[in-house]
Amino acid sequence: MYAGMRLRVVALLLMLVTYLCVPSAALGVAAEDTIQGSRTVLRAAPGTEFRIGGPVTIQNMTIAANYLVGIEVAPMPPGMPDPAAQNVVHLEADVHATSTNPWGFPNGSWIPYLSIVYTISKEGSSWSARGVLSPMTADDGPHYADSLTLAGPGRYALIYKLIPPQVNGFLRHVDHATGVPDWWTPFEVPFNFTYPVETASAS
Repeated sequence: MYAGMRLRVVALLLMLVTYLCVPSAALGVAAEDTIQGSRTVLRAAPGTEFRIGGPVTIQNMTIAANYLVGIEVAPMPPGMPDPAAQNVVHLEADVHATSTNPWGFPNGSWIPYLSIVYTISKEGSSWSARGVLSPMTADDGPHYADSLTLAGPGRYALIYKLIPPQVNGFLRHVDHATGVPDWWTPFEVPFNFTYPVETASAS
């Protein structure tokens, strides 16, 4: 019996040594991890993108929600949290035109000048946050985003409210020869997700 126990102890020690010796890059996570209750949450490598939901097609646009970690922006907006801090995510909205859009945007092109208001809440708690996504660009193209600190692991409800470009002074032709129709009425797009998302988006 004691010999069997010794073998199990040795096997566990070998597994621990193997885990500690494997480079964090091979595991797809950053070097440090955090312990939250009895659950170990591995901190994702900076720049890793995680899909929240979508794309969904509404008003001749595709809308997708995702988040990244470790994202720095310039200039740094006042009040934006440290991207290296725990539970800080870079919340994004990708909004692109479909081939049927009537406003002159090429198929797949980014829709500029939107105002996107987000509200996010954690299920089973009183925590919630609200803000506006700012237009910005990255190596994968322009998008709307904001960084915020979530309330730890759990289930979240996210709502994007899309307000058309006229709110930011984007004009349109209305003459008979070159005009385009009026913009849409502001609408909301709901998403639900579990944080942290365990699988990164395909690149």
